[in-house]
Amino acid sequence: MGSWIPQTAVITVMNKRLIAAVLFCAILPGLLSASAPRDPYQFFFEQSLGDLTEELEIAREQGKQGIFVFFEMDECPFCHRMKKTVLNQPEVQAYFRQNFHNLTVDIEGDIEIVDFIGADMTQKEFARQNRARNPAVGILRPRWQAGFQIHRCHIGR
Repeated sequence: MGSWIPQTAVITVMNKRLIAAVLFCAILPGLLSASAPRDPYQFFFEQSLGDLTEELEIAREQGKQGIFVFFEMDECPFCHRMKKTVLNQPEVQAYFRQNFHNLTVDIEGDIEIVDFIGADMTQKEFARQNRARNPAVGILRPRWQAGFQIHRCHIGR
């Protein structure tokens, strides 16, 4: 005698397989097109003009919420990890590019910049003035009519 399997059981198993196949086919394009990580210096950060008052004006003209400043240094493992795991993600890059003007500041840098109030200083002095340890991010949310405020977040340690 052969084993008898009720017809409804066969249909249920077939339905589960069909549903799984349909879900797989529906998800597969998303998995295949899941964006590969991209270089944050090319796709996240803007090329700095060196004058933060000009950067602030650009952000205002473009309707951005503010300026995102990533304080970093070359030897910082936390900075590298942040760039390799978060700032290289296309979805993160798209969100921040749409909402913020994104810049980097080297906390050991000797490059001359103009700060948000027009004072000349090095990147290192700007980081020190803003009490930035590495890595840190600062989001400058301008109150376009009445100055600005900086929100700080230290990462790592």
